[in-house]
Amino acid sequence: PAVARNVGIRHARGEFVFFTDDDCVVPINWIETLADGYKRHPDVAGVGGWYKFPSYKYLNDWFVRYHQTSVLKEYGEQMLNREMHSNNFPRNPVGNTSNMSYHRRVLEEVGGFDESMNFVGRVDIELKRRVMYLKHPLLYVPFFIMHCKPLDLGEIVTKFFNFGRGSCHIANITKKHMPR
Repeated sequence: PAVARNVGIRHARGEFVFFTDDDCVVPINWIETLADGYKRHPDVAGVGGWYKFPSYKYLNDWFVRYHQTSVLKEYGEQMLNREMHSNNFPRNPVGNTSNMSYHRRVLEEVGGFDESMNFVGRVDIELKRRVMYLKHPLLYVPFFIMHCKPLDLGEIVTKFFNFGRGSCHIANITKKHMPR
């Protein structure tokens, strides 16, 4: 996805670039809601929210329940109803490109998505890491899009495997760039 997203960034003409995924449905006021974050917080490099699954999934799908529980455990219940404005990487849930936007100039400054990550798995989080490494704050807004793709067991295993690959890639890059 990194190569395709970078092509999109190069062709973008607006001040902001908005990202979602092909298996997500955004509310009609999605762009206006994220754009309002830039108006209220002109210092931010990006504005984004999170995603939810269709309500029936919470009843029938153990992965959806696990995912929701782990995200809330990591970021706290406040992510359901409170904005978070910071450049503190581990404490700000924003960055998932299913529901994210960035200033185009910031994307150009950091060189876009890392094209050496040629798999789906933390490409968006790696970009967030580089943006925040430059001390750019991001704004999380409690605005949710709908993630609709059903995941079978094989897709879940692949997803977590690629999350691990991506996390390892990020750790290796971070280690190389950390001051000694």
